[in-house]
Parts: sequence; C-alpha cells; structure tokens
Amino acid sequence: MRGHARGEEIWLEFLQRVVFLLPSDYTNEREILLTPIASIWKAHCMSHLSLTQPGFQVEPEELTRLRAKLLPPYKVVLFNDDHNDMDYVVAILIRLINHLTPPEAIQIMLTAHLNGSAIVTVCPKERAEYYQESLLGYGLTATIEPE
Repeated sequence: MRGHARGEEIWLEFLQRVVFLLPSDYTNEREILLTPIASIWKAHCMSHLSLTQPGFQVEPEELTRLRAKLLPPYKVVLFNDDHNDMDYVVAILIRLINHLTPPEAIQIMLTAHLNGSAIVTVCPKERAEYYQESLLGYGLTATIEPE
C-alpha cells in the first residue's frame, strides 16, 4: 500500500506543476486542460504501481510525449549578419546556451553564415523567448518559431 500513497503524491505534485505553468487568467482553460490530463496521468500512475515495488516507472517515450503536449517545442533561429565576427557569435552561443559545446556552436554559426539562418536549439516557448532576448541583447539577430 505504500506504493499507492507514493503514486498519489507524485500525481498531486504533477497537477500542481501543470497549474503553475498556466497563466493566472486561464481559469476556464485550466479546468478544461486538467480534467483529461489528470485522469490520464492518475490512471497511468496507478497502473504502474506494484505492491512489491514501491514507486513507479514511466516510459521515457511517454514522458517526452506528455512534455511536448504540455510545453510545445519552439525553435530558436539565428540569422546571419554582416556586423558580428564569427568568433564573437560562437562565444555568445556558448555563453548563453549552456548545453552547446564549442564544435556545436561553430557548426550553428557556420550554418547561419552559409545558409542565412540556423536552428540554435529547440525548447519550450518560455525558454526559447529567453534565449531569443538574450541573443538580441548581444547584438545577434534571432527569432523563435513553433516546431
């Protein structure tokens, strides 16, 4: 029975996070969105619980699908310009996008230089907006687009 209680805790924590992600003026949308998601998530959590194994496991593919549904991915697109040096662009990419390695940053810079634009990263909209504003703040030209 301990696993059952843990599943309930995880389910409630999940719902609280979903509600937190929605803007406060989306009161009706919260109810419409949370009702089916809550029932699906609860059913999933309860189906994976075992009396012999406390806790539960969620398949990575299902987590990815659920995350994409709740936080749709956006592309951060970097555009070529004639004002910034290549080394500067690479340095800014490495500084702002934590998960980029120097070879990846060089590849993004070269793609933008040769093709006119390059996808820097794909992430949830709020993070994409942050990256775009940060790149603009350093004098680079960037936009975001839904994936």
